[in-house]
Amino acid sequence: MDTQALQEAIACGIIDEDTLQRQLEMKQKELMLKKHPYAISLLSCGRWQTYYIDPARGKRKELKASTREKLEEKLYQKYKEAKDLEKLTMDQLYKKWLEYKTAITESPNTIKRHKQHYRKYFEGTELFGTQVSKVDKIELQSFCNRLVKDYNMSSKEWTNVKTILKGMFEYAVDKELIDKNPMEKVRITVKFRQIQRKTGKTETFNTEERKESDSYLDKMYQETGDIVFLAVKLNFYLGLRVGELVTLRVEDRVDLKHLHIQREEVRDQENNLTYVVERIPKETKTDLCHLFLRP
Repeated sequence: MDTQALQEAIACGIIDEDTLQRQLEMKQKELMLKKHPYAISLLSCGRWQTYYIDPARGKRKELKASTREKLEEKLYQKYKEAKDLEKLTMDQLYKKWLEYKTAITESPNTIKRHKQHYRKYFEGTELFGTQVSKVDKIELQSFCNRLVKDYNMSSKEWTNVKTILKGMFEYAVDKELIDKNPMEKVRITVKFRQIQRKTGKTETFNTEERKESDSYLDKMYQETGDIVFLAVKLNFYLGLRVGELVTLRVEDRVDLKHLHIQREEVRDQENNLTYVVERIPKETKTDLCHLFLRP
């Protein structure tokens, strides 16, 4: 019976799909047991035992169960996993890893960055069409060095990008799909793009500039009543992130010398939403004595 005829028979109710699936699995188990190279033995303790080759490590492993039927089912699942692993591509592994990361990562912005990096650097590449089990260290190292060179990456940019590859292989190791993380041995031998460091001459205010800034902020606050101008002035003393600054409350002041920074405003770039998150309780204080004791 060809595929189309089989589908029509199922659609018409001539063949029950569930029954067909069970019979198919029974036949697959039967074939698997005929090809299984190791004996299935009853131990003196009453349990059943055999061995199988772990596809991730290429080594023989022991398998036990309370009954022969359960042992054969376990063995069948191991062979199915090995077959699935042979077909699993890097692209499929990425999707499994991203689903896992999305479930355990609080920041949606992190997931969005992973998606952006994937589309820019990995999607459609030869490596990501390769089966995971066939990726070797030399091939991976060559791919990574070409990425750095072709995109003229800085060291920081590469660190962000390799998080995806490193995370994917760590996930594969934890799932026992592979034995070791090949990214641990990858070395970048091409040159990174050098970043021009900003100097204090352009990144700091001198005394006169600070006076002009304070004067301008005071003037704008008096004219508009907008506390944003006071917030900017305050942050010259505190040096907080903008998200920390805009969530300050009166009760955050511990005393005249200390301020407790305990929440932050974050933006969910994926959904274009802004919300406030509480930090894990911690005695994180910023010294305010130079502000309150100022003449």
